[in-house]
Amino acid sequence: MHLTRLLRVGVIIAANLVATAVVAQESQLSGRVTDERTGDGIAGTRVLLTGTLGILNALRAGAGLADTTDPGTPAGRVDLLFRERAFWLFATGHRLGDLRRLVRQYGRAADAVFPSGLYFKGGLTYGPGVNLPLPATETNNPKVTGCLDRNA
Repeated sequence: MHLTRLLRVGVIIAANLVATAVVAQESQLSGRVTDERTGDGIAGTRVLLTGTLGILNALRAGAGLADTTDPGTPAGRVDLLFRERAFWLFATGHRLGDLRRLVRQYGRAADAVFPSGLYFKGGLTYGPGVNLPLPATETNNPKVTGCLDRNA
């Protein structure tokens, strides 16, 4: 019962981490973070760090895990956020959106974000796809045009 409640709270809090990241997203043009709630510009990613790192450590403490530390760089903080989201939101359908967000909004290479190379079973390799295909039952609908942007 306690673990189920903890995981439910963890999913709710971790789902809100994207909102925190969007509110405190580093602007590529000015190199500043703007908190849209207050309009304050803050150099670096301190808003993202102070809010998110505290939330992550509270979640980890509730699960009996050690605290995580500040990676020290903006890219490291983004990596930490999305790595923790991958664990806390496992099997909730958020991972593909997070991977695509890393490519589109954070400028990461698709090969570095999505699995590539050899698959760990059977000697197969990962394909170049970064989207889920439409099922055949959907393509039979004449009003379905499919995704216009098949990039990550």
